[in-house]
Amino acid sequence: MQGWQGKVLRIDLDGASATPEALDPDVAQACIGGRGLAAGYLFKELEPNVNPLAPQNKLVIAAGPLAGTAAPAGSRYQVVGKSPLTKRISCQNAGGHFGAAIKQAGYDAILIQGKANNPVYVWIENDKIEIRPADGLWGKTTGDAQQSISKQIAEGAHVLCIGPAGEVQTPVASISDSGLWSAGGAGLGAVMGSKNLKAVAIKGAEAVAVADRDRFRAAMRRALKRIQSEHLTSTRFAAYGTGALVQPINDRGLLPTENFRRGTFAAASKISGEAVADSLLLRRFACFACPIGCGRHTRGNGRGTEIEHLWALGSNCGIDDLSAISQAAHLCYEYGLDPVETGSAIAVAMELAESGAISAKDAGRELRFGDATAMVQLVHEISRQEGFGRILAKGGHHVANAFGNPDTAIGVREHALAAYDPRGNEALALHYATSLSGDDHLALGLRLWDRPLAAAVKQAQDLAAAMGSAGVCPLVSFAIPLEDAAQLLTAATGVDYDADGLLLAGERIWNLERAFALKAGTDAKDRLPARMEQPLQDGPSAGRLTSVSNHLQSYYQSRGWDVLGL
Repeated sequence: MQGWQGKVLRIDLDGASATPEALDPDVAQACIGGRGLAAGYLFKELEPNVNPLAPQNKLVIAAGPLAGTAAPAGSRYQVVGKSPLTKRISCQNAGGHFGAAIKQAGYDAILIQGKANNPVYVWIENDKIEIRPADGLWGKTTGDAQQSISKQIAEGAHVLCIGPAGEVQTPVASISDSGLWSAGGAGLGAVMGSKNLKAVAIKGAEAVAVADRDRFRAAMRRALKRIQSEHLTSTRFAAYGTGALVQPINDRGLLPTENFRRGTFAAASKISGEAVADSLLLRRFACFACPIGCGRHTRGNGRGTEIEHLWALGSNCGIDDLSAISQAAHLCYEYGLDPVETGSAIAVAMELAESGAISAKDAGRELRFGDATAMVQLVHEISRQEGFGRILAKGGHHVANAFGNPDTAIGVREHALAAYDPRGNEALALHYATSLSGDDHLALGLRLWDRPLAAAVKQAQDLAAAMGSAGVCPLVSFAIPLEDAAQLLTAATGVDYDADGLLLAGERIWNLERAFALKAGTDAKDRLPARMEQPLQDGPSAGRLTSVSNHLQSYYQSRGWDVLGL
């Protein structure tokens, strides 16, 4: 096999064993890799009704065939498992160097099952695999744990790690990658914690071969040229990171503000990527093989703020204090918390406190939108599940229901929405409503479309699934057309993918995930939160409402599903 390494590493924590298994080439071709490969394994092996925090749940860390090659931004990998938030398969797309390291160690995926008797971490160096005790690491922040692990193993290794939030199985816990990236959302950090698995460390020395080197180089040059000629990828993201999106989203009236009560934030310029560059930026950094370099090292806290931090811990909480947002973002990395779920839970609590549903006694403080000090303190409490943090740690939907106001939770299938209010964009609204985990915030190509067509939404979803499975960053989808992506994949693997074939693979992955959810007993009702039935009152999107119900049947038909979405 070319592009694919042809092996999956199965780690059984119950038996403290690690076994390489041959990758089925037919499965690889049909599901590409990454997200698709993981979905295929979980659909086949995982009991749909399993408790997500039980030892029987499985976690797959998978890289696509383009990861670890010289393909532009060929850095991505997926952490996939049954989510304690959504009770569905959750696919968390992450960058950095871990995905390339999986491939360089000779594997396409790592499948983790069972539960260790005591805290452990896994060390993978090519075909040498060890399951080591991690008792001394338990309780450490991700930064401290990664530093300790790095001292114990080889220089240049990459470490995927949970923090205290994952250890206590906080439902909004994420997974940190070398302190610079994270696989956030849907509580997969809690799944690692439930397995007594503190970290997975990896280093590889094996080159990732491609099927046709000359054709691959030509396709790579075309892709690079497109990235360098597209303003967003060559200039905006390079200069301001993903925070470059804050001001354009606000200008369109789609920036979630004060728990989605408004679509514009008067102080958006204070929390934008430009503001980060002006006041906090030290230097840029990039993921493996990335020509964009959207990562930020910032003053004081190290890892820079992304779009997720800037809106979820900023505008959605009514906060314009960039230093406080940066501090909270750093704490999310250190404690292993998803910033979107964390910020969304805090925003729900702020709204309920202002309405009188949550008292100062309940929250342990007076709570209101714009209170940066309280926001930062609540991040501490959520990570430790202390005080009011015990309630917030279960996510915004739990907070809203606990205080008798379910309509204040802004999410789909108990997963918080992302940085775009769907009331100003019908295509985005349809995507949110039908997304299998509530939202796929990396389907970036969909965000700024004005195409309220069901077929267009389906195509964007299938493309996101395929590109995530291939192993390239979604930011390049702004620049690289589908045909060029297919040529890269064909040259790498030797399998003849065209644009239609790539989309067909994405559709297959989407259907696998939907089928698993239905087998797990979750309903097929695709809908938006109740607040989306109320028009925005401010900004360019004022007065607009989405009409998801008007497009659902067309969407179901485009997917070949019945009128109930089955």
